[in-house]
Formats: sequence, structure tokens, C-alpha cells
Amino acid sequence: MQELLDLRRSLEEGRYDDAFSIISEMDEMAKQDKTNKIGSFIRVLLIHIIKQHAEKRTTRSWNISIKFALEEIEAANVRDSSGGVYMKEAGLREAIEKKFPLALEKAAQEAFEGKYESKEFLKLVDSEVIKAEALSYILNGLPESEE
Repeated sequence: MQELLDLRRSLEEGRYDDAFSIISEMDEMAKQDKTNKIGSFIRVLLIHIIKQHAEKRTTRSWNISIKFALEEIEAANVRDSSGGVYMKEAGLREAIEKKFPLALEKAAQEAFEGKYESKEFLKLVDSEVIKAEALSYILNGLPESEE
């Protein structure tokens, strides 16, 4: 990793401002990696919640995928060093908004044997209810009846 070599060289040469700049850059890269990972699992979560709402049913597989996605979101969102989180509620809400169209497209391909296009499929669900449900699950966990 070039950044580590540059950091070492900066420290050895006493260029501390450069070193701090590299550390900030590396920290931002790590945060971006975490938020991308969280976003990927948010997409998985949304796909299965959308299918549940559209088909008005669930399957064991969908429930397992939802639970797994929530576990991965929780694990990825924890900052080990400070005990805080990478994404607070506002960031999670923004990620849900961003990932919803991709999740909708994938859910449309999977539900009802793929007979609906995304625009048609969207008419079968209430997107705001789904987004609120996803955020609630992330923040509060699954209701006991669904675990």
C-alpha cells in the first residue's frame, strides 16, 4: 500500500504535516470502505423487505437473509477504537435512500418470477414504509416475533 510507504518516508524525513495528511487520507479511505460495506448489506436488507411487502408473504430464506444483513450492518458500523459508529441515523437513512432503487430493481427480478419491471413493481409497494422498516430494523433490531 503506497500510503504506508509514503507515511513511513514522511516520518523518517521529519515531514510531520505530510504524515498527518496521509493519516487523514487513510482514515477517510477506511471510513469509505466501511460505509460501502454497510451500503451493500443495506441493499440486501431492502431486497428482502421489498419482496416481503410485494408478495405479502415471507420465506425462511428471506428471513435468514434479513437477519444476516442486519448482523453484518451492525458489525461493520462499529468503530473499534472509539466504540462509536461510522454511520449515525442520518447517514443510514441516506444510504437506504441511495440503495433503494438498486434493491427495487433486484427485488423486481426475483419476486413474482420476475414478471414485473421496476416501475410496475414499485406500484405494488409503499417505498416509504419499506425504508422506515429497514431503518427501524437497523436501529432497533428485528421484532421478537421475526427473529
